[in-house]
Amino acid sequence: MFGFPQTELHITKMKEYGLIFDRIIFLNDTTEEEPGREIKKRMANIGDYVFDWEEESAKAQKVLGTIKEFIGEDGVVEVDCTGTKEEVFIKIRTKIDPFFMQADSEEVKFDWSTLPTADEENPKRGPRSDFGDFCPVTYCKSGFLVKGKSDFESFVFGKSYRFAGEKEQEEFKFNPNTFLEKVTIPLCPPQPKIMVVGMKGSGVST
Repeated sequence: MFGFPQTELHITKMKEYGLIFDRIIFLNDTTEEEPGREIKKRMANIGDYVFDWEEESAKAQKVLGTIKEFIGEDGVVEVDCTGTKEEVFIKIRTKIDPFFMQADSEEVKFDWSTLPTADEENPKRGPRSDFGDFCPVTYCKSGFLVKGKSDFESFVFGKSYRFAGEKEQEEFKFNPNTFLEKVTIPLCPPQPKIMVVGMKGSGVST
């Protein structure tokens, strides 16, 4: 993980030694209303240091150009650095790891026709998870078995998870791995070689 301008030196060394990264993550403040607002706020609290967003942004773009020449356009991914540490971590993981556990897209619909005919007492549902009918969030956080409701259902790898309420469902969807870390993911990809870069205040060292 490197901030600017040290990155230029490291890119030169990588070229020299033939080191290849699978992905370069460029942390940047992409606030629509005022780009750089979050970074400016962070840097305003550092003693007498005067942070010039325009100057630092120009340096960042110059180094980013060098990186793209080395690794190619497709190898560089820009990630918004605003938010909490956990939120930024989730953004990075989502960008670099296609196997990172996430709730299935709402557009992905389970093929209900493959299940037996349902009746009022036994409505159709997708394949159940290891938690069965119980809410994984209340179980993992409180140790209680609370039956999930059909109105609050999400899918991970095609398996059905039901929740005690909307709050629990949203918490699960934000980061399912928090509750399912003991579950074996279907495919285990090799460890990628990742470099995280960004200007001062973007959170690279964090």
